[in-house]
Amino acid sequence: MNLERLPNEEKLSLCRKYYLGGFAFLPFLWLVNVVWFFKEAFMKPVYSEQLQIKTYVKRSALGLLLWVTVLTTWITIFQRFRAEWGEKMDFVLPTSVPAGGIPWQKVLPPLIPRLNGTYGQYNWSPSLLMPETDHTSSAEVNCDDSGFTVQVDVKHFKPEDLMVKVIGDFVEVQGKHEEKKDGAGVTTRQFNRRYRIPKGVDTMALESAVSPDGILFISAPMLQTECPRVLT
Repeated sequence: MNLERLPNEEKLSLCRKYYLGGFAFLPFLWLVNVVWFFKEAFMKPVYSEQLQIKTYVKRSALGLLLWVTVLTTWITIFQRFRAEWGEKMDFVLPTSVPAGGIPWQKVLPPLIPRLNGTYGQYNWSPSLLMPETDHTSSAEVNCDDSGFTVQVDVKHFKPEDLMVKVIGDFVEVQGKHEEKKDGAGVTTRQFNRRYRIPKGVDTMALESAVSPDGILFISAPMLQTECPRVLT
């Protein structure tokens, strides 16, 4: 736009509109305002509307800076804590919607962050929630005074195909196995499951082992608390 052809009153009106438009969650309008009217506000000979244009340009620059600061801060925090948030934010909708509509009873539970890894007969991971019988492997989770244990059926995987790691308040089990078929085809079997670790569990002492019958055992004791001594 060639501002030279506009009268000063229209310049002021246009600058005001772009400034107010930025408050409608459109911060790029503030950027446009600063770029277009910077010369008018600070480099042109003085005229009656220039002072107000200069005010709108300064406020637009301040609003744009605030938006950039907030957005940069959020991206930094998100990247820093994304792995720890884990299932509190992960859910994936199916690639195609079934005839009966989206099964919301399977999708909504991952959006409830404080539930413990299960919801009714369902057990979720970073993929779409499905009934346990549909998973590659089933699991049993227990926690009592003796400790925290997880048993996962991994009979279709070798020990070297498995990975167990602790991420924040979760223990994550990953398995990936490739089976070569005749010809060029390769079949891949994999799963990724996460289980919330209850408070009071000593995660530093967590151990895992695979039994001969293909059951992965994960265990960790409870943190020891010192009993106060009674003075006599």
